[in-house]
Amino acid sequence: MATNTSKFLCILFSLTFVVQGYGKCNIQKNVGITQELAWTGGHNVSDQSLTWQTKIKNKCPCMLGMIKLSCRGFKSSAPVDSSKMKKSGDECLINGGYPLLPLQGFTFYHTWKMQFNFTILSATILDCANCI
Repeated sequence: MATNTSKFLCILFSLTFVVQGYGKCNIQKNVGITQELAWTGGHNVSDQSLTWQTKIKNKCPCMLGMIKLSCRGFKSSAPVDSSKMKKSGDECLINGGYPLLPLQGFTFYHTWKMQFNFTILSATILDCANCI
């Protein structure tokens, strides 16, 4: 009797975590995107010489690959390293599609007169023993 009760409680406890989303990676919630001013090349904003640092962090306990951002209208007055971010239409592929490990961050820079509001479009969950 105690064994069945213990099994039931373990199953119930596990399902509670799955329902609350702890057992899976939610791409919208588990990929963090922050941006800050990294360097000012001039004193006049109109010269488009502000360099912005964009950080992407995998907050998921799984590896994430093929991370794509929405970058419709994105502009940079200096080339962005294509191994870091490659624009194709309105999508930007991050890190050449290579995976980010759990809790790993990734940084790229672009130059423009204002920051750009990147949003996550998609990512592929890879090699995840912690995800159900």
